Amino acid sequence: ADEARDEIFSLHKYLEEHSVTATVPVQQKQVGSLIGQGGAALDELRQLTGARIDVPADRDADMVEISIKGTASQVAKARKVLEEKRTIFDDTIVQTIDVDKKHHKALIGSGGSNLKDIVVGAGGSDDRRELARTIQFPKQEADGNTIKVEGRTDVVQKIIKRIQDIVAERESQVSDVIEVPIEHHRSLIGRGGDTKRQMEGKFTVSIDVPRQGDGKTGVKVTGRPENVAQAKEHIAGIIKQQQGETIQIPRNVHHAVSNNGQIFRQLRNNHQVTVDHSGHAIPSKPDNSARANTGSLPLITDDADAA
Repeated sequence: ADEARDEIFSLHKYLEEHSVTATVPVQQKQVGSLIGQGGAALDELRQLTGARIDVPADRDADMVEISIKGTASQVAKARKVLEEKRTIFDDTIVQTIDVDKKHHKALIGSGGSNLKDIVVGAGGSDDRRELARTIQFPKQEADGNTIKVEGRTDVVQKIIKRIQDIVAERESQVSDVIEVPIEHHRSLIGRGGDTKRQMEGKFTVSIDVPRQGDGKTGVKVTGRPENVAQAKEHIAGIIKQQQGETIQIPRNVHHAVSNNGQIFRQLRNNHQVTVDHSGHAIPSKPDNSARANTGSLPLITDDADAA
């Protein structure tokens, strides 16, 4: 009898501890985001809290009562998460801003990097799905310049402000060209483009150096007027410091003299001296795979009679 009583008491205690319930009312239009695609978001919440969470099938009312069941700690945790999500959703607003399409690519950035910086900098989530929902650009083939921003009021306002600042910055930019002799182009670019990137970061400009071989000397600098002026002054200083000399080398001995380019690398790495070809293409490497047969060679043999 004692064992039976203890077992019944344990069962009663278990049921009592695991039968705590609560409800959280949310707006009907929030239910979809709480459930997620294929129920993924709701399943994740159940696993996170350990509680049983049920959403009623009736979707006619404006408000929906989400029921929670489990232990006291499970219910408390699930309730807290749902209430936080409800608070965020209730504070969610949608605003639009018209931005000329020519700026859209710059706002998005490579792989969405600029878009992520804008949202995270405003206090938004860095989750990829959240990012896609927070800022929505019109499709490339569609007409219109309207960008839709959705999220908490404070986040949306900061995002709108940041977009306006970026666009204003781009609208105020100018482009200017400084003539740079072709032999100095390599010194502006640097090894692996390091010098060019450092100048762009230092002066907040973009620098466009002509491609090798096209014969152009104009280096294009784009940015705010005062930044462009400073960058041009810096470039002019680099040109002034550089001294060069031209040496004429026959094309057919180019690779022999340069040791297939090794001497150029040694001059650059050991002496900070750069060598270019004044915009000309580097001669192709001669083909030594086959030697010209200029005549029969005498046969060398130990047999005197064989000669």
